[in-house]
Amino acid sequence: MRFGIRGKVFSALAALVIVLSSYLYFIWVPATIDFSRNEALRQLHQSLEVVGNEIAENMAGKRQDSVFDQLDLILLKNPEWKSVTLQDMHGKRLYPREAEAGTNAKADGPNILTINNDFMVYGKKAGKLTLRYDFSETQGEILTMPSFFSSWRRWRWCFSRRS
Repeated sequence: MRFGIRGKVFSALAALVIVLSSYLYFIWVPATIDFSRNEALRQLHQSLEVVGNEIAENMAGKRQDSVFDQLDLILLKNPEWKSVTLQDMHGKRLYPREAEAGTNAKADGPNILTINNDFMVYGKKAGKLTLRYDFSETQGEILTMPSFFSSWRRWRWCFSRRS
């Protein structure tokens, strides 16, 4: 069976599209998700370190109500932060309080990242903060990221005839 020039060009283009699509789906998207997850972990660790420093000042001044208010506010402002747990240096849980433990329940799933951070007061370990972060929204944004090539408006100028 003989193929004409159109068949040969179409076959080559189809093979190229299949190879590029496979690369994007099997290599680029997982690598992008891993990079984003690692970057999110790094940023969350830094954020938790800042929160720990703020809490350490209030813990040193024996102002636990202020600490609890700060943590409540942080959880309200960051809906992707599913829970924050504060423990003292002996491992006793200070936050959430026993009455609030049900409302600050641990979420489980494949996209829940857990970050631990020890914080210091006057150079001594004063406690530990544990954050549970939901990465599913960020991962969903990556997977539904609009492709540059999918928008006809961007490519319309290539095919328009200018007079």
